[in-house]
Amino acid sequence: MNQTVYKLLICGVMSLCGCATTSPMAFALRPKQDTESVERVLSMARLMERQAKYDEALKLYQKSLDRDPKNATAWHRLGCLAVRRGDQKEALVYFARSAQFGTESVELLNDIGYALYLQNELVSAEEKLRTALKQNPQYAEARNNLGLVLAEQKRFDEALAEFRKAGDEASAHSNLAFVQTKVGALDEAEKNYHRALELNPKQVQAGQALVHFFLARNKAEAAIARIEKTETHTVSSVPQPIPAPVPALVPVRPSLPAPIPAPASLATSKIMLVPPMSAPASPIVQASAIETEEVGSDFKMPIVRDARD
Repeated sequence: MNQTVYKLLICGVMSLCGCATTSPMAFALRPKQDTESVERVLSMARLMERQAKYDEALKLYQKSLDRDPKNATAWHRLGCLAVRRGDQKEALVYFARSAQFGTESVELLNDIGYALYLQNELVSAEEKLRTALKQNPQYAEARNNLGLVLAEQKRFDEALAEFRKAGDEASAHSNLAFVQTKVGALDEAEKNYHRALELNPKQVQAGQALVHFFLARNKAEAAIARIEKTETHTVSSVPQPIPAPVPALVPVRPSLPAPIPAPASLATSKIMLVPPMSAPASPIVQASAIETEEVGSDFKMPIVRDARD
């Protein structure tokens, strides 16, 4: 009896040791628990991302990769966060990792195409987006992004066709107008925004854009008016060339006749008169002198006045 109990105790101890270290059930549970843990972290990360808490989401995605470095979803979402930060090159590296550890899903192809579009790699972007649409022709985001890529190349008719497949007619015209504004086709953009509002008066994007068009036009007209006014003032303030003065006439004094010398005083002389004799008359002395006056000439210099006075 004692031996039987002893053997049972020994077997029980060995069994407990096996459960702790080599039990097949224990190994089967561990990967499942790890998988559930990663999925919980990813779910929380996506929730943070939807609530625009991007820093928290980034940390959680990185935490999930610490537990599962080959998790394609985590790499994909890190790429999307990089796109949001404006780091397209880093995003493409993350997307490549996601494709390496998973598959090029329609969502991943769409996000790769959009990142390439933002880098202005339009040919490669179009290729990725068309590949995505081959997988799922109804994927609206890929249609819209393809429309962006085509409109950026000024292939407006093709772009409008893609926008129409992605949504309603009003949104299609509004989306096309958005890219036309970006590439400088402003007249076409304004027409398409008006068309969008005609189709749907509640089209918010088109309404806001037309307000911006109105304000921008007024601002531009005011700026042009200021420039024209400045140019006019500058031209009028430049001193006009002063015409050469008329050569001054040198006054010529008329030649005056030489002054007539005063006749010499007549010497007093006694004149003997014929009788009857009388006392001699007093001698007559005449003195004659011609006073001369110089004739002057008043001459005023011409005054040259500025034409503006």
